[in-house]
Amino acid sequence: MASTPVTTAAGKAMGRAPAAPPFRSLARTPSASESAWNAADVPLGGVYDLPEMETMARLERTLPRRKRLIVATVAYCALLAPFSSSSFLPSIPQIVEDLDTTASIINITVAIFILFIGIFPLFWAPYSGVYGRRPIYLLSLPIFALGCVGTALSHSLVALILTRIVQALGSSPVLSIGAGTISDIYPKQERGTAMGLFYLGVLVGPATAPAIAGLLTEYVKPRGYGWRAMQWLLAGLGISAFLLVLFTFPETAHARGIDQVKELRAQTRAAKAPELTSKDAEKSELGPEAEVVPVGGSWIRRKIDNFAWVWLNPLAPIRLLLHPNIAAMSLNSSFTLMSTYTILVPLSQTVAPRYNITNSAILGCFYLAQGVGNAVASRYTGRYADWMLKHWLRRRNGVYVPEDRLYASLIGSAVILPLSVLALGWVLDKGSGKVGLAWVVILLFVDGIGLMCILTPCNTYCVDVMPTRSSEVIAINNACRYALSAAASAFVLPMIKRIGVGWTNTFAAFVVWLGCGMVLLTIRFGSRMRAFGERLEGTKSAGDDLPSPTIPDEA
Repeated sequence: MASTPVTTAAGKAMGRAPAAPPFRSLARTPSASESAWNAADVPLGGVYDLPEMETMARLERTLPRRKRLIVATVAYCALLAPFSSSSFLPSIPQIVEDLDTTASIINITVAIFILFIGIFPLFWAPYSGVYGRRPIYLLSLPIFALGCVGTALSHSLVALILTRIVQALGSSPVLSIGAGTISDIYPKQERGTAMGLFYLGVLVGPATAPAIAGLLTEYVKPRGYGWRAMQWLLAGLGISAFLLVLFTFPETAHARGIDQVKELRAQTRAAKAPELTSKDAEKSELGPEAEVVPVGGSWIRRKIDNFAWVWLNPLAPIRLLLHPNIAAMSLNSSFTLMSTYTILVPLSQTVAPRYNITNSAILGCFYLAQGVGNAVASRYTGRYADWMLKHWLRRRNGVYVPEDRLYASLIGSAVILPLSVLALGWVLDKGSGKVGLAWVVILLFVDGIGLMCILTPCNTYCVDVMPTRSSEVIAINNACRYALSAAASAFVLPMIKRIGVGWTNTFAAFVVWLGCGMVLLTIRFGSRMRAFGERLEGTKSAGDDLPSPTIPDEA
């Protein structure tokens, strides 16, 4: 059943949608195929009922400073989940001693956390289309802070695992909803740059958290805190992120599904209820606070309850994998991030014995090299992806093909990342002395650049082709890649013990090349993949049939 846009009476009388503030003016309505994905027929935020070019014009009028503030806020919130996932890595020996367990068991707890930050967004993402982005942030961030406090107070392995799951529940939604937020406020020709800054928060976390955690573990231990100090710091970061969203973050979803659900319920009551007087209405189930107005011979309250609960299927985003291009990009992202966790999780346990390093703070600083690579690349990879899209638009005389953006990822997936992973493995296996140590730092830096080169254009592509379900497509992408990353975290140490770090990284590099193959297939057969996915799953992919963005002339 197709849904209709909700407009005010004044707007209907004038034959157009009513004016609204910049962040609430982009009313969207899903098509029948888009609204049929759940039993409640709940419209998802993110489907424009305005013409595409008018939508883009309104996006361009949004103040650039306001956009940058929103992206910075989202990137800061996105830092929390990967920050939490990597905070244990340099502290594993101390946690093992404190909880009387083994390093392999603690690595499994890390894997469990990574798995759940991939699973929970499948629940959060659909609700962000119904209730908006802001309420999800405000609900999830306090949950994260509580999970951090619980982890800091844990004195058993079971308590540690349970509180880490609560941490994952609270920190995970921004990983998918953040991409949806960027899709809300940026047109496609600027989206890559913004996504690069967003993924700076996502990817810098795993690299910087171990350095900070190592310092705290090494120098706060005499005070009785040790590894727990990092969890108290994370709780503080979660509270600060909550306050930042509360006081500075506007609602960016253009049309919330709950508003249309309320309208639908109101229309249903109007159709079923007998004609009521205002006195009768005060005594009716609508309640004395209801304001009632005549609609079609019946009485209906103008203001419906501020809150209405809608049940959604949390597994609905999984159906997006029926789109071959989305499945290919999810595999590519999964293989890419898996290679990173293959390096980062055992790093303190591969570098330490090879170079005789026992200080947790020094070990944590090795992770910073990759974070610096992420930070350097974030400034350019998004812009490069946007430039690539505009470049191919000109070559095609204005014909827009979403897959053109993916050309920007090939240098990362074919060259930079796999070669850096491969070389790092053999340096850790055979290297020695200061020269070997220097190469470890250099290759970690290059690895950080390669990561951004791949993830920024590929994830921006997913948002480009699924603008109506941007949070969900990133949620399923995250679910796939964090599932494989969790497997890598759990099995990388046993694999290194069996075949060595050199051959383990060789395998990881080969997997990255497989992901590159997925990108090449999508570039070559993208239009067919999109058409096949639309027939199979129902959601229409944005592609060649949509108006192209206005592309400025090159300087």
